[in-house]
Amino acid sequence: MHTAVALPARFVWFGANGGFLAEADKLHPLLRHAELLELVGVADLEAAWQIGQSYKDQDFSIVDRTSFAVMRRLGLERVASFDDDFAIFRYGPNRRRAFTVVR
Repeated sequence: MHTAVALPARFVWFGANGGFLAEADKLHPLLRHAELLELVGVADLEAAWQIGQSYKDQDFSIVDRTSFAVMRRLGLERVASFDDDFAIFRYGPNRRRAFTVVR
């Protein structure tokens, strides 16, 4: 199981909204018990920005776009999420591929 962590985006968002410490503490159990942590790099953030440019008709958050970018980089095709954005996003040639969303 992979756990992608968009720490810079989350920390900026939490800090801007005054909830940094409480929300960051909620991440701690997830990080401690993950089998594998996949850190987000500059190339992932660039890919996330490109996704935003390509999907101007959608309101994908930076965290969702970063998740899409990391999943594409790792070749992951399944995601457990209640977020409809993961079912909307398409990728690959002619945007014919979609993640399999497990709810």
